[in-house]
Amino acid sequence: MSYSILSTIFFIAWFVRFVERVLFHVYEWQLKEYRWDRYRAYLNTRQGVWQVLNPWYWLGPLYFYWLYFFGDWSDITMNGAMIVVASSEAYVIISGIFVLYTIATKGLRRPDLTGRAVLVTALSLLIGLPIVITQFSYFEGIITYLPFFITTIFTPIGSLIVAPIFVALLVFLSSFPANYFKRRTIEKAKAKMASLPNLKVIGITGSYGKSSTKEFLATILSAKYKVCKTPANRNSEIGVAQTVLREIKSEHEVFIVEMGAYRKGEIKAICDIVHPTIGVLTAVSAQHLALFGSFEETKKAKYELIEALPENGIAIFNVDNRATRELAEQTLKPKKLYSIERPANIFATAITVQPEKLSFSLVIGEAKQHIVVPLLGAQAVSSLLAAITVAHALGMTLEEIANATKEITPLDHTLKPYHHTSGALIIDDAYSANPDGVLAALNHLKLIPRKYKVLVMMPMIELGSAGKDAHRKVGERIGEVCDLTIFTQKNFFGITRKASKLPDQKFIFLSSPKAILNALTPYLNENSVILLENRISNTVLKSLLQ
Repeated sequence: MSYSILSTIFFIAWFVRFVERVLFHVYEWQLKEYRWDRYRAYLNTRQGVWQVLNPWYWLGPLYFYWLYFFGDWSDITMNGAMIVVASSEAYVIISGIFVLYTIATKGLRRPDLTGRAVLVTALSLLIGLPIVITQFSYFEGIITYLPFFITTIFTPIGSLIVAPIFVALLVFLSSFPANYFKRRTIEKAKAKMASLPNLKVIGITGSYGKSSTKEFLATILSAKYKVCKTPANRNSEIGVAQTVLREIKSEHEVFIVEMGAYRKGEIKAICDIVHPTIGVLTAVSAQHLALFGSFEETKKAKYELIEALPENGIAIFNVDNRATRELAEQTLKPKKLYSIERPANIFATAITVQPEKLSFSLVIGEAKQHIVVPLLGAQAVSSLLAAITVAHALGMTLEEIANATKEITPLDHTLKPYHHTSGALIIDDAYSANPDGVLAALNHLKLIPRKYKVLVMMPMIELGSAGKDAHRKVGERIGEVCDLTIFTQKNFFGITRKASKLPDQKFIFLSSPKAILNALTPYLNENSVILLENRISNTVLKSLLQ
């Protein structure tokens, strides 16, 4: 191919398309913590399948094979190779233009600039260099020495098909140095924890409610102790180890550790680093069932925290959740129970939920205290009770606890209200989602005295076999509450819309942030409340939460 304006446009279009595809797949791997089990669960979703089997990626190579086997030429010669390359130019140019439009309307999905992400991205792009080389006439001869299958891969369209394979291969290869540094970090963290024998360690796990419990507890305990906590959702083994090394100081008296898991053994591994003396089990649900395999395996994985406690440790259970109640009954170690539905060591009564705050009577033994917090939704009471139970176990009085709860504020992206300049109320619940949490958010949405109620939601994945039933229940509740629902992905879209019984124009699919914002424009007024549920686009969040 001789150098020309057309070839320059062609190269730019291919380069944009290839870079976008590499960045997207590195982003997805990073989002899934470079875990093959989580990425495999993603590929089982409609969106994941589309990213690999999108027919637009396959039309070009299929056309090449048709030419090869049924066309007028049968040998890979220089002319044959050039036909392959030239045949794809129009498609690549159109595809590149489409990607530029997508970036302009949806933004560019790219990974955070961590060392591993930069390495995988850079090497994936370097693998694409042979494709660049073949675009210039004085390098074109090398393509004649490659088998036909390899030749079609090293064409622009073929590169789009194998880009996720490049990324996956490099994720695998990078796992060896990553695992080495992970082991070193964990050993250093264990050594540091061993040097802090007086540090009180509190572990918190469960299918949901971990982060809110951790944040509420940190606020309450900070009134009396010097507290360190795991930041954001850094709840994996390596995340906890890094927090130990970077955040814990000699003056800290309490370390609050959020513990996440996607399979058995992971919580135990975290406990082997920090050795908790108090463990909180918030709830067990079908969330991440696709990764655990069964509900019983999920229960066993969460219970590893309680098993890791010393014999004089304290196990704290939410007995409103059936699974954790059953686990509490089998636990012989010292334990404390909390509830909003039944008698327990610590429980709440007279719960009053208002549009922007809630109140309840806190009961500990014979003592009672009125609590008012600026939180949305009755489900926040359970996380508060978990935090209060730990604080009381550590020696804080009821009065100290009540005073400390006055400092509690809503967590970012967890039912946090914003008043839009238009007068609309925006509720940001975009941190993550589980079936119980979505239903609780919809229940609160119903309480808000505004005429129009709108839901923008990304469907829940990693629910495995429980996914259909969970979205069916959510759909039924949507039909009772919402005037307009926008799904941002097509996973479970049909099931949820059918269950809602809303007219098609009131339950719609929109993936473009620009289209979502346009659909919301008529509702940006003082008569509307908009709920943003489960990992909504940053473009939408930035536009509405200002």
